[in-house]
Amino acid sequence: MEGYDEYGIPQLVKGEPLYKYYARLEKSILSAHIEKRDRILKFINTWFSYRYTNSNYFEKIWYFKNIYYDKMPRNDKSKEFMIKYFEEYNEFFKLDLEYEEKLFTTYNVLYMIKLMLKTIKGDLKREIEESEIDKKTIKSKKYSVRVK
Repeated sequence: MEGYDEYGIPQLVKGEPLYKYYARLEKSILSAHIEKRDRILKFINTWFSYRYTNSNYFEKIWYFKNIYYDKMPRNDKSKEFMIKYFEEYNEFFKLDLEYEEKLFTTYNVLYMIKLMLKTIKGDLKREIEESEIDKKTIKSKKYSVRVK
């Protein structure tokens, strides 16, 4: 296709006004960003389906907000999930992570989500909430996705 290289990246065509080239370039960048965001959402929803019956747990990526660690899939389910989907998402997002099956836990899934979010200038924030029950301090971790 004229105006694009073999990888689908817009190239300036001789005689084309710069504003048209920049519009094509911006559209290409935006579509890549949206595709990555949607893949991250699919990753999270698939992961949560290992604990809950709903396979579309979050409608939008930013709905992953103030989710307590206790409500996430347990380590055994996270391990099962990572065994199945690790390679696919590691390759797609070019994360260069090593496949280490015995280390797959819920925290590893969260770390992978954090790395995927960095590719779209997002982040996974962790907050620690402390509460006192029967004179005992209980710490709860909750996570939220932040995207621009």
